[in-house]
Amino acid sequence: MRPSHGTASGVERLRRHLPLSGWVGVVAWLGTRSVMALVLATLCLYVREDVGYYAVQLQSVPMLRSHGLGGTLVEYPVPAVWLLEALRVPAGASSTVYVYAFALLMVLLDTFCCWALWTHHSRLGALLWIGFTFCIGPLLWFRIDLVPAVCVLVAAHQRSRRPVLSGAAVGLGAAMKLWPALLVLPLLGVDRAGRRRGLGLVGLGGALGALSWLAEGWTRSVSPLGWQNGRGLQVESVWATPLMAARLVSDGWHVRLSRYNAYEVFGPGVPTLVRLASGSMLVVVGLGLVLCWLIGFGGAGLPGHQLSAALAPERRRDRDRALLLGLVAMICAVIVADKTFSPQYMIWLAGPFAVLSSAQWRSGDRRHGAVLVVMTLCCAALTQLIFPLNYSALVTATDPGVAVSALLVARNALMCVLAGHSAALALSGAWRLGRPAPAHLPSSTQPDDEEPHA
Repeated sequence: MRPSHGTASGVERLRRHLPLSGWVGVVAWLGTRSVMALVLATLCLYVREDVGYYAVQLQSVPMLRSHGLGGTLVEYPVPAVWLLEALRVPAGASSTVYVYAFALLMVLLDTFCCWALWTHHSRLGALLWIGFTFCIGPLLWFRIDLVPAVCVLVAAHQRSRRPVLSGAAVGLGAAMKLWPALLVLPLLGVDRAGRRRGLGLVGLGGALGALSWLAEGWTRSVSPLGWQNGRGLQVESVWATPLMAARLVSDGWHVRLSRYNAYEVFGPGVPTLVRLASGSMLVVVGLGLVLCWLIGFGGAGLPGHQLSAALAPERRRDRDRALLLGLVAMICAVIVADKTFSPQYMIWLAGPFAVLSSAQWRSGDRRHGAVLVVMTLCCAALTQLIFPLNYSALVTATDPGVAVSALLVARNALMCVLAGHSAALALSGAWRLGRPAPAHLPSSTQPDDEEPHA
């Protein structure tokens, strides 16, 4: 069903005015990926080092092993290590071949996401995926974070069409990197789709958790939690920002590579900021619970809220948009609250950001959606400027770079604004769901599994 002229979304306007033929997508993908490859080859080959680290660590584990993973890659969940280990079959004993095999897998995943968005969701969404990941740069191909990001993309895209698959994708993402487990909160609900998403998460996520426990034991299965808990204040985190700025004018703080294979800041105030960062994760959980209550349960129990109003057919589009904004808000909140902010974390936003492009905004909210797009792209571009392009100047032991430190402060400040903006949009949209609609509100009969295509 085509929306009326008064409620036409930005996607509809672009569809009418942009020649989004198949060649546009092909040229956009090839052009951006060629530039990314050039940047990799000329400026930042060292982004491959993490994958080389995977290869070296896995060499200590026999291909046909009988004693488990032991202390190999304890910072990653067991299913993620199984995936990394599976790449040794084509790579053999060569670390160099392993790096190329890993990069090829990530390129294929990236290509698949672009194709799937273009053909099954929205051409504008595919272009936003291409543009956003281009802003991230070649790091996209050398971090395992693309795998959970693809899982989140599947979860967002299939949220109504195949809710069991949506929940299962979140469960798989959580098995790769633990953070996606929090995303199930906005996805739960008393409606059929919400229940089935929860079933999918518990089914696949629980199965992988049980298999991990049976194969590797409890200690190894929970080792990523202990690793994360023991980490200090990573230099790029939002919480470290004031200390990284103060480091420009004082030698009271220093940066070094910690035992957790990350550059951390040390000095006065660090323990306090670490505790605050840990405590702020409770705020993230609270945000997820509130969104779950408002979206999935219509804010039942709040004055003026009714579950029946939230589940009414004319609220389908509003509920869908609030759910997608909730996913974006939760990811931003996790990034801002964490005491670590590795650059690859920005990849997590690519999926819901692309899917949100087809959401049909209220006329008064379209400007807020445009602001969300611009801020997200700017955060991604600033992240690449910090890492890998100017990272050495940021983490040098003496005389830290003023320009890259300023970029860090700007990126983290903008990230806080993005988190607040997305949370405000998600909460305001979710708040309206459970309130009875005015009699003059136009209704929509668009089914849950139908989405506009650019």
